[in-house]
Amino acid sequence: MIPTLYEPFRHWSEGGSVYILSDLHFDDADCRRIDPGWVTPQEQLAIINGMVTRSDTFVCLGDVGRADYLKEIKAKRKILILGNHDAR
Repeated sequence: MIPTLYEPFRHWSEGGSVYILSDLHFDDADCRRIDPGWVTPQEQLAIINGMVTRSDTFVCLGDVGRADYLKEIKAKRKILILGNHDAR
């Protein structure tokens, strides 16, 4: 457990770690236009899954892009906070 987490969220770290990212923009065409070398969803997932384990909590602080890619992240808990680029 991470004792510095606020009490309501401490259970997130029981048996694992908490990873917090934002602005994944999975399959976001605008990002690809701005930067043709924008990392692909498969590359992002490989990086994330190279660190996150099945006992961890993964938090995305918005702008996830295509949310169906979240299913492929192997964390025990996945928490999504919608951002200004997220439709729903």
